Amino acid sequence: MAAGEELSTFRLARRQGRWSLKPLLGAMAPSPVQAFLAHLSRDPRLQAQVQASVTADEVALLAQQLGYAVSGSDLLLLSGRSVDGVRVTRVDHPGEYPGRYY
Repeated sequence: MAAGEELSTFRLARRQGRWSLKPLLGAMAPSPVQAFLAHLSRDPRLQAQVQASVTADEVALLAQQLGYAVSGSDLLLLSGRSVDGVRVTRVDHPGEYPGRYY
């Protein structure tokens, strides 16, 4: 998370002589899928690896190797949407069942 993002999501609160980060009311942490897509938007090498992947499960495996709890189904549910400047597009492969994930 960038420094500016931290300030918008958290505020310092002093309690019992110690400083701690407290989430602001209404601020929510991004989901693992959103966090992975934000990482993807900043990393050209990862973008190339994702482009070379054939299935959503392969992309999910890349995300898991980076520490994001993402499944292929999570990615397929975002098909047709843009998140953090990354457009998620499901590619139909011969032999698949159309409409299975949407």
